[in-house]
Amino acid sequence: MRKKLDRGIFVWDREFTGAVVRLALPVLLQALVASFMFIVDNLMIGQLGQSALAGVTQANRITFFMQVTMFGVVSGASVFTAQYWGARDLPGIHKTLGLGMLTAGCVALPFALAAIFIPEQMMRVLIQSGGADDALAAGVEYLRVVGFAYLIQAMSMVQSAVLKSTEQVKLPMYGSFAAILTNMTFNALLIFGKLGFPRLGVTGGAIATVMGCAVELLLLVVGGYKMNFANAAKLADLVSGTREDARRFFRVVLPTMVNEAAWSLGMVMYSIAYGMMGEGTVASISILNNIEQLVSIALRGATHACAVMIGMAIGAGRNKEAELIARRMLVLGVGLGLLTGLVAMLVGPTVIALFPVPPETAAATHTLINTYVGFTWVQALASLLIVGILRAGGDVKYAMIVDILPVWLVGIPMVFLAGPGLSWPIHWVFLLTRIEEVIKDVICIRRLRSGKWIHNLVAKEG
Repeated sequence: MRKKLDRGIFVWDREFTGAVVRLALPVLLQALVASFMFIVDNLMIGQLGQSALAGVTQANRITFFMQVTMFGVVSGASVFTAQYWGARDLPGIHKTLGLGMLTAGCVALPFALAAIFIPEQMMRVLIQSGGADDALAAGVEYLRVVGFAYLIQAMSMVQSAVLKSTEQVKLPMYGSFAAILTNMTFNALLIFGKLGFPRLGVTGGAIATVMGCAVELLLLVVGGYKMNFANAAKLADLVSGTREDARRFFRVVLPTMVNEAAWSLGMVMYSIAYGMMGEGTVASISILNNIEQLVSIALRGATHACAVMIGMAIGAGRNKEAELIARRMLVLGVGLGLLTGLVAMLVGPTVIALFPVPPETAAATHTLINTYVGFTWVQALASLLIVGILRAGGDVKYAMIVDILPVWLVGIPMVFLAGPGLSWPIHWVFLLTRIEEVIKDVICIRRLRSGKWIHNLVAKEG
């Protein structure tokens, strides 16, 4: 790519395209299967009734909060790992892996203890509308068991992030496939009591999730050591970091943790607002989440490819190449966003028909999906700018501020005012959440053009 920096961002480049496909395709396939499993999971739970679907959907907001907070840890670790990989510094990667696993455990443990021991108190925050006792009970039943998966998921996320950031994307894909297959199999057996297994309902779904997570972690660790990948570190290498290494690590990881925790808490606040609007609204949002999971898989692959390519370029001291990659990926992001909207429009009616919800809920969901379709490209740009470019470039504090403030100062106040306050229809309430995405895009593009987002975090050791 260095020989082609004089070429424009719209000119096809075989080397660039090959790198994007090589890094993005396994992640895309992994996300595709995971999204399919997410839909199947919800379909199985949905067969137990709208209350069960609403309760498990809200319980998964806690899981979502934990996972996105954990994403802050692994995202920060990924920034270091990609730059160390660009500098070909394997000891630096091992120190990052050790610090990442320690931090991940400390973050996930409180979530696990709360989910296991005080699930009812947590669910009462998320389900506050009258007449939702059945949904509340289902959520408590599910959360109490799925909390056992949180520490396992935390370790898997760190292992997977290190592998992906060192261009080993196939093993995480296989690990995810195995986890999903395990989850699907035991969902069918334990939710409905097939082949002589007990019929456990939502508890069975939670047990299947724990089993799938354990299988994934086992494959990542065993496979990494067997193939001598970058995550195959000796214990002494994992704990070899100095105080200065830890300080440098946490200067990046803490802002990304705060970023993701505050952002995901904002998403939970949206969920609280939706929960106050009734079970029908929660069911509509749940169906939209299924569609969003399915159609945004290409964006996830592109964001990962963008972050790794930019991190490697900066770690190797090729800043101009990083700038070119960023601009080309934004062009790709707009196209992917528009394609995502088209796919959502096409699959929306089919997905809605799969869920046994009342006609009024189905009609509201259809309108909600059409609203979502018009802003998919805005969401795509925000993801690429914040995660794939600014954060990968080491500009973590700026990315944190831009990602958090629009949610809390603009999105949340408007959603609570319009939804629980003024009883607007769900599609109008959802539309207000897109305004904060537009604000992020405008601010981040200005930062990108300034060039101030590039920070070589491993230069002293590169």
